[in-house]
Amino acid sequence: MLPVVIEVMYVISKDVKATGKARAQAKGNRSNWCQFETLAVGMLFKKTFSATETVSQYLQDSQLDFAQATRLILTMIPEVAAISPISVGENFVEAKALAISCNKVLAELNSCDDFTKKHG
Repeated sequence: MLPVVIEVMYVISKDVKATGKARAQAKGNRSNWCQFETLAVGMLFKKTFSATETVSQYLQDSQLDFAQATRLILTMIPEVAAISPISVGENFVEAKALAISCNKVLAELNSCDDFTKKHG
């Protein structure tokens, strides 16, 4: 899915109908989203938020029941604890593969852009 988003950002960055600000943001985003660090942190945040989302939503409810909140928190603790160095390492492997894939798409888009500049 992310490589498609990279392509969309490329199209926006080249669209003469888009504002200069939108084109600049699209160009910056497509490069940033291809960085390993950005992908790894995003994947780790997603895993963490998935484990804490239910409790977070419940604690913001106006009909808060402290006994239920305690049960939810106690259920959440093992899920958060399961985000171990091994699962973080697995995230890094996935992030690396995704970064390689995204950078390949970005390189292909940039090479098309270079060809157009030279021959267009």
